[in-house]
Amino acid sequence: MNKRGFFFTLDVVIGITLLLAGILWVYSFSLQEPVSQPTVQYAEEIMAILANTRIKEISFASDSPIAFLLANGRIYDYDKTLLSQIGEFFFLRSISKDMTAKSVMGKNIEELLDALFRHAIPPGYGWAIRVTDPGSGSSWEYLRGKTEASKIHVVIRQLSFGTYQQQTTYGPYIVEAEVWR
Repeated sequence: MNKRGFFFTLDVVIGITLLLAGILWVYSFSLQEPVSQPTVQYAEEIMAILANTRIKEISFASDSPIAFLLANGRIYDYDKTLLSQIGEFFFLRSISKDMTAKSVMGKNIEELLDALFRHAIPPGYGWAIRVTDPGSGSSWEYLRGKTEASKIHVVIRQLSFGTYQQQTTYGPYIVEAEVWR
């Protein structure tokens, strides 16, 4: 083979090698699962549990916070969804003039959420439930985990409304489930 043919062949081999290396390099990035996938899934699952699970469907220990809320009459309608019950607690908190009663209603929501999700979200993730009344602008938040170093935040929103003791209609309230990593 003459010199000219050798250089053309060498040029083609180098070109194909660089082209294949570039394709493999780009392809390796597209194969990695996005880091946000589990975060989105956790946020969606929290909201699905809140929106679709009725209180009567929950199994709990006799010494759990949910059993305490049931025994003390703070939860009286077992057919409500968890989302409706959180909305009701928020409603009672917002209409109360007494700061102690406001604190108790906030504590009721915290106990309910903590009993449900304390062990459901793995270490390394944080989560929050926020309830906001768009009419008055008042809000309440329950936060588990630190948000300072987090890079991914996923928020799922759902409306909550209902009737308190079959007399007073409350809501709509915006309930947000936020998960971060």
